[in-house]
Amino acid sequence: MSSIKTTKVTYKDGHSEELTVTMFEQIMATRYLKNNHLGTVQDEPVTFMAYQVYAKLRSAGQLNEPFEQWLRSVVQIEDIKPGVDTETIEAPNGTVIAEATDAPDFLTGGTPEA
Repeated sequence: MSSIKTTKVTYKDGHSEELTVTMFEQIMATRYLKNNHLGTVQDEPVTFMAYQVYAKLRSAGQLNEPFEQWLRSVVQIEDIKPGVDTETIEAPNGTVIAEATDAPDFLTGGTPEA
């Protein structure tokens, strides 16, 4: 299961772009925090968010510069569409049958409180 988020990056030169951040980039950002002794996502939420965007751009071949250099060009990073938890359902042969999302209010049985 992964949480897919759409994130908007605004740069100093005024342009912006929207990216879909996946579990892969979230894991890369978590590793960056750990490897650089910066704590956890809860300790450094802004750095976490920035690094997952950076990881997305690097993996897409859109960046070559180091994280800190790229970060100097950024004005703001924000989630613009909430994440949706999805799970891929596959047949035994590996064919994707469907994408399933978690049912709303599953843990609360449809009531406002658990």
